Amino acid sequence: MNEKKYIVVNNIGNPIMRHGDEANPYIFYSMIEACVFANEEWKKANGQRISVMEIVEIASIREY
Repeated sequence: MNEKKYIVVNNIGNPIMRHGDEANPYIFYSMIEACVFANEEWKKANGQRISVMEIVEIASIREY
């Protein structure tokens, strides 16, 4: 099953990291969770834009 992944970026496209002990603090697996986090960051951003982007994997290379 292909899970959807989301990332929150600032106004120049740099990913914004969650604070805490997540395994990957940049990746969100729920659009709602990403939007809630983006809204919190937007309140602190002094009018700068915050975006939620979906990560689409085009190809995967696996070694056997």
